[in-house]
Amino acid sequence: TAAAAASATYLTQVNGAQALQLPEPFDRAWRSVGLALDRVNFTVEDRDRGQGLYYVRYVDTRDTVNDNRGFFSKLFTRSGGDAARQAKKYRVALKGSGSGTTVTVLNDAGQPESTEIAKRILTLLDEQLH
Repeated sequence: TAAAAASATYLTQVNGAQALQLPEPFDRAWRSVGLALDRVNFTVEDRDRGQGLYYVRYVDTRDTVNDNRGFFSKLFTRSGGDAARQAKKYRVALKGSGSGTTVTVLNDAGQPESTEIAKRILTLLDEQLH
């Protein structure tokens, strides 16, 4: 049913790290993930299709929602939270295997990322891929 499909998630664990398991081959997953990255709060700085990597910058904006300062106040003052909201670089890695593709988040050094931010990135992508 449509309700069952809508509640499905691609989120899973691979080698102890959060991941997405997409039920489509690499070619389709590469395009789907690229479109999903465009729809959420990411800046794609570079991509390497041969390696299956999207190089992205991500700012966690969840704590900016309750910022009640006015436009000019935001423009001309800095809050203590600004440093925490700096864009961080990550790699969204796709690896095809048969008819499926696994999506993981790596840090800027190429190591598996297991922070809350990595989980948030995968959750955002999961929401866009349904």
